[in-house]
Amino acid sequence: MGSFEIVQKFVTDMRKALVRLALAEGLCVLATGVLLLLAGAMLLANHIEQPHLLRAAVWVSLLVVAATAAVAIGQPLVWTRSTRKIALYVESRLPNLHSAIVSTVEFGGLTGSKPDLVGLSMPLVQQTAQTAANHLRDLAPDKLTDKARLDSLKRLVLAVSVTTMLAVFWSPETFRAGAVALMSDPISTTVEDTTTGQIVDVAVRDIRIRYEFPAYMGLPARDVLGAAGDLTAYPGTEIRIEGKTITPVKTGELVFFAAANAETPVRVPLTVGSESTVSGRFIATVSGTYSFEFTTPDGEHLSERARRAVDLEPDLAPELVLLIPQADLEVNLNDSVPVVFRATDDFGLGTIELVHQVRNKGEPVRQRVQTLEAEKQFQGDTQLELASLDLKPGDTVDVWVEAQDLNTVSGPTRGQSEVRSIKIWSPAEKHEEIVDSLAQIVELMLTLLADRSEGLLAEGRFEHYPAILDSVGVYNAQSQVLVKALDAVLEAVTLDPLMPEDVHGQIMVIRTRHDEIQRAEAHTLTKAIQVAQMDTRKTERISLFSGHNNDVIGALEKDIIALEKLVDKLREQKLMEQTRDLLSQQNELMDLLAAMKDGASPEDQERAQKQVDQLQQQLENMMQQVAKSAKNLPYENFNAGALDPEGTQKNVMDFQKMLDEIRKKIQEGDMEGAMKLAEEMQKQMAEMMAQMEQGFEGMPMAGGGGPSPMMQEMQGDLANLEREQAKLVEETDPVAEAQRKAMEEKRKEQLDAILEEQKQKAQALREELDQINPKNVSESSRNKLADLKNNAAELKDTLEQKEVAQAQKTAEKLAQDAAKLKDEMKAEAEKQKSKQQKKSIEKSSGQCENAGNTASDIAKALDELTADPSDPNNAEHQKKLKELAERQRGTKEKLKEFGQKMAENSEGMPGLKEMFDEMLEGAEQSMEQAQSKLEQGKGQQASLHEEDALDQLGQAKKRMQQMMQSRPGQSGVGAGLSNENTEIPKAEDYAPPAAFREAVLRAEKQPSPKKYEELNKEYYKSLFR
Repeated sequence: MGSFEIVQKFVTDMRKALVRLALAEGLCVLATGVLLLLAGAMLLANHIEQPHLLRAAVWVSLLVVAATAAVAIGQPLVWTRSTRKIALYVESRLPNLHSAIVSTVEFGGLTGSKPDLVGLSMPLVQQTAQTAANHLRDLAPDKLTDKARLDSLKRLVLAVSVTTMLAVFWSPETFRAGAVALMSDPISTTVEDTTTGQIVDVAVRDIRIRYEFPAYMGLPARDVLGAAGDLTAYPGTEIRIEGKTITPVKTGELVFFAAANAETPVRVPLTVGSESTVSGRFIATVSGTYSFEFTTPDGEHLSERARRAVDLEPDLAPELVLLIPQADLEVNLNDSVPVVFRATDDFGLGTIELVHQVRNKGEPVRQRVQTLEAEKQFQGDTQLELASLDLKPGDTVDVWVEAQDLNTVSGPTRGQSEVRSIKIWSPAEKHEEIVDSLAQIVELMLTLLADRSEGLLAEGRFEHYPAILDSVGVYNAQSQVLVKALDAVLEAVTLDPLMPEDVHGQIMVIRTRHDEIQRAEAHTLTKAIQVAQMDTRKTERISLFSGHNNDVIGALEKDIIALEKLVDKLREQKLMEQTRDLLSQQNELMDLLAAMKDGASPEDQERAQKQVDQLQQQLENMMQQVAKSAKNLPYENFNAGALDPEGTQKNVMDFQKMLDEIRKKIQEGDMEGAMKLAEEMQKQMAEMMAQMEQGFEGMPMAGGGGPSPMMQEMQGDLANLEREQAKLVEETDPVAEAQRKAMEEKRKEQLDAILEEQKQKAQALREELDQINPKNVSESSRNKLADLKNNAAELKDTLEQKEVAQAQKTAEKLAQDAAKLKDEMKAEAEKQKSKQQKKSIEKSSGQCENAGNTASDIAKALDELTADPSDPNNAEHQKKLKELAERQRGTKEKLKEFGQKMAENSEGMPGLKEMFDEMLEGAEQSMEQAQSKLEQGKGQQASLHEEDALDQLGQAKKRMQQMMQSRPGQSGVGAGLSNENTEIPKAEDYAPPAAFREAVLRAEKQPSPKKYEELNKEYYKSLFR
């Protein structure tokens, strides 16, 4: 870069530096002026009556300040346009240059051409430029600018800013009120004359407020000057208000309107002083609004139109954090649990308590930890001594910390920490978890057996080699999962003090067997995958895979049986232990009742009740264990006795009833009666214990003999109901037929036209339903929509066949179902978050409603065709139908009595009532509808409902016969019987393993009711025994 370019670049950079300096100075001037103007304006606004005039003055002043700042910035922008002036400015800062920069700037344009000036030497010009360039080469333009004025302005801005901030911090209300007054519209002084006096917008100005907070808060009093009058305080704060009225007054009141009861204001008298000053005080207890009312010296009433706000901020409850324990714990019975907490409160803490509650037992227990003296923050620790809580293994204690503040206004506020659950370690529960884990492993092994028994290798399909590799990979991964599950159980068994010593060895043998097979299979699979593309030994490898697969199947068949027997044995032992504990506790109850026989104090009764509660809990635990030990049978041979071979479940239920009676006797003070019941219970427990000790396998599975008398009686009742209903149908049909013929004769000329019109409506109805997009609604709604479409098609078919009564019934049902579906869709729409989805479902709901309305119109039109009063035999028909209606009412009442009788007997036959509920309710509903139509004289429609009821009764009778024939004398019944039998292999059909597996798998593939899927799985598992 040449000398002239260096000088020229420096001059350009100098111009930029001067502009930046001018801009910074202008902004400082602007900031200082704006801060001073706004602060002063906000202070003055509180002391003048017309702040809007001040606001205008502020705007004018702001414009002047802005103009001053613009001038400060603009002057350098103007003079720095001249490079010569900039050169002179630089030389004034560098006097030793002797005008070298000015000369270089002036003569720099003459280089490269012959100068016209006489006596000008170009070498001299170049030397001068070189001298200037040498001085400027390493010099920064910013160092030549005069920053003294800028530094002064910065200090001034800082001083003004700090002063303003301190003033705002010292009296924020003053500035806030001033800002409100400055920005608000002028206060209206318009006076409205009314019959009760004068009403003005604002009657008091220059309001000064003093807050004296409740003593417990420890806050100093706070004064707010120049406030607009809105109040913000804590409950219990005493507030003093002073101000000046806009006109002289004689007396005054502050009128407070509570937010919760604005109809009944509270009046606070004001003190009127000299120079139109007023003052008053009150204690703020609730939020609301207030205004001023005065009486002038002339006796006129003066009130304010505007109301000012009173907002109360609640004193929040203390905040607590539980530092230790950080999570839920499981500890030993007599451990001490350390508890560390931190409590904070804005105005001081009072008391801190440790709270614990044994889950499902009693109320929370509070223990005082610390009493504080208004500390706002406290961190402490304590101990929860579990040994003193009378706990048992398996119990859970919930622990938390509570703190109260010092609120003396509304009473101490209580805060609570998070809750931690402390569970007492129970060897019995851990033991039961291990047994459950073994049962889950049996389920896993059954799944593996099924998968390997029906895969490509088992079926001999070797043509798809890549698919074989994939399936073997899946099988091997499943085997790895099985081995890991067995490892987890083995680790738990090692730590279980209740587990028999030989169990670990039995599981280890199974684990080792499957681990060895899995590793061998994995090795073969790894080799096969490595050379899969060019493998010349595929046949050999497939043979190896088949061998591994057969090894696993054989091991699974053997180990499933072994593990299931182990689970059964462990659960049998658990049940035996629970029975022994139950008998021991019952003996303790006997001793306690014997001691109370001659007289019992309230304390004795309480101890007895606790003993009964413990027995009740033990019985519930036994019921859970019995349920786990239950063996299920397929639904066609469902037998409650099979679920509970020893009758243990029934015995436990009987014991629970006895305990309820014993508890009642104790409450009544009948110790002798309680003693007798306890003796009977003790006897039955001993018998149950003796039966269980004989072993589960020797107990009978169900009772023998023929059908019970109760079942025979109910079978007879059903048969009688069916005969009565059939008689009603038989007598109603002739009347219905006569009415039908009369209707056709009367309307033979109109009938076709009417039916054609209704067919068109039915077609329109179906088209309306077809327009509903099934994808927009839930699966339940889609199914119901499909049913509606089928009913619409059926309606059209019955109309074409001129079956008026049937069509009317179908249309009526269709209208009812459409209304229900419409409501269901509306409910679905409300749950949607997407507006588009909601709109789509609402549209479908509307279409469904339209379809329902159309169906209702069709039903009404068809209803008018039946029971024509102009029929000459109409009076006779009506009389007959009234008689049939009364008989239908009687049959319906008998059906209700039958349902009640079945419900009463269902306790001895679990599942009985549920089997017949749907059919009996359907029959009763059809009878109700038939009765209604008979009373209306509509024989055709009544006949259809009578037939529906007869059909339901027939189905119930058939099901009762199936029950009595399937297992004579059984103590339980099945539910949801299938119309088709599912093939179930019998024990005597057992074949060699391969054939047996195929038979089981084929049977499993046949459908059965969903509620019995798990039941069947258990049954197939039992066949492996």
